[in-house]
Amino acid sequence: MAETTTTELARLRAHRRALFERSTGRAEPFAHGVAFFTPAHPTKWDLNLLVVEDASQTSAEALLAEAERLQAPAGLRHRKIEVHQGGDRLVDGFKAAGWSAERLITMLLRPGADQRGEAPAEVREVEFPAVRDLMEQWYGEAMSAAEARDLADADADTALTSGARYFLTERDGVPAACCMLLPGDGIGQVEEVYAAQPFRGHGLASAVVRTAIAAAQERGDELIMIMADADDWPQRLYERLGFETVDEYRTFTRKPG
Repeated sequence: MAETTTTELARLRAHRRALFERSTGRAEPFAHGVAFFTPAHPTKWDLNLLVVEDASQTSAEALLAEAERLQAPAGLRHRKIEVHQGGDRLVDGFKAAGWSAERLITMLLRPGADQRGEAPAEVREVEFPAVRDLMEQWYGEAMSAAEARDLADADADTALTSGARYFLTERDGVPAACCMLLPGDGIGQVEEVYAAQPFRGHGLASAVVRTAIAAAQERGDELIMIMADADDWPQRLYERLGFETVDEYRTFTRKPG
């Protein structure tokens, strides 16, 4: 894990909390953190979850009980908890209860990282409707078309509340790759990087990320970050673009049914 300052880590974690506060419908503090709810989009798990800053003084059993107490009355079919510190010791307890456990990493753009590269395609800034089809394709790789539409509806709403900017590249007039840039008190967060299956392997995902980085630098962001699944391949792409892992969270999820 790359070295970073305590101040930078604190800023990155505060940025994540602020993003939940901007993007969700309501927040309810509880003994170990804050529960966030978005009643208009109950199937968007990342907008309906419990966030625990420090789990060193609690147990998996206690958090399981809190998730049931808070999320069941809200009519949520899933259960999700994100732990920012002390989550590793809870993994066995959550898995024993039938939950999945994932590692989510925060990657920070290395100062002086060379972003020039060759542009394989023109990238332009667009509004969310221009990337909606790509988002539905992405979600549709893991769920039904109806569920994918629901998540895209959620994205359309949060695009307005979060101040998101979108970047798109096309091939022969067909949307091929996109990403999102979120703002936050001098921090730019690149998210939702996706290339459609027919266009993968041509550098298009890198192109849209480079464009988002340039936009963040142009507006004066001091830190530029991206989130990634620690056990999936996209982090390797981000490393090639100059990002380094500086922090790690744990997420625990019980899927519907």
